[in-house]
Amino acid sequence: MHNLYTAKPKLVEELKNAYGLYQKTNGVIPVPDDYDVLKQLVKNVKRGNAH
Repeated sequence: MHNLYTAKPKLVEELKNAYGLYQKTNGVIPVPDDYDVLKQLVKNVKRGNAH
């Protein structure tokens, strides 16, 4: 809720690094900025992949 970068820049860097490791370890794929969940749902329904 609050940007901690100015108050705690070292903590922010530690958290960014920890998340980067988490991404690599768990195969996290970044979501594109233009991702639209409703458009994806329609595509999935058309393919028969909706859950």
